[in-house]
Amino acid sequence: MMTGLGEGGTGGADSDTAEVSTNTEVSNVGTTQTPPGGPPSPATQGQGYSLIQQVTLIKEIYPIQSIVLSPSCKRLLVALNGKGLVLWDLEAQGIIQRFCGHQQVSQKLCYSFCGANEDFICCGSENGMVHIWRVGTTRNCRPIHSMMSASSNEIPVTGVHWNPTHPHMIASVNDEGDIHIWAPAKFSSRL
Repeated sequence: MMTGLGEGGTGGADSDTAEVSTNTEVSNVGTTQTPPGGPPSPATQGQGYSLIQQVTLIKEIYPIQSIVLSPSCKRLLVALNGKGLVLWDLEAQGIIQRFCGHQQVSQKLCYSFCGANEDFICCGSENGMVHIWRVGTTRNCRPIHSMMSASSNEIPVTGVHWNPTHPHMIASVNDEGDIHIWAPAKFSSRL
């Protein structure tokens, strides 16, 4: 079953890369408390992890490179290998928006929700850029702002993260080891 949500959740975003699964699979997996090759350490003793329940909510057609759960746990940002980003509404189980315009072919890039209301998405790019998109602008999947974060377009920006204390601040890192802090000029004097 293919489904998509556009502005206001009324449908409209194409869903040619994904589908929503209406069936659920539940599986219980036993815990393992002994690390391979030896007895449990005091730090891990009695602290095993187990899969409590497995439920398939969405299934992407293209390979998934990474995922980011929003701080509110209501949205899931899915990075598809070379096919852009897809923002899912986990409650409605539909696509909110697609984002394109960044370069990702071979590097594992990190993505981040930004802003006090999770109304922006930012990510690095293999061409040395940091891109920012506004959530809710379904007519254009291109970034609303892009900035160079490396000394050349050959240096990938592999990590970005927003500051929840200062919602206008974003940090980025590139493969040269440069860490940059970004903020709109009108906010930079207060940070």
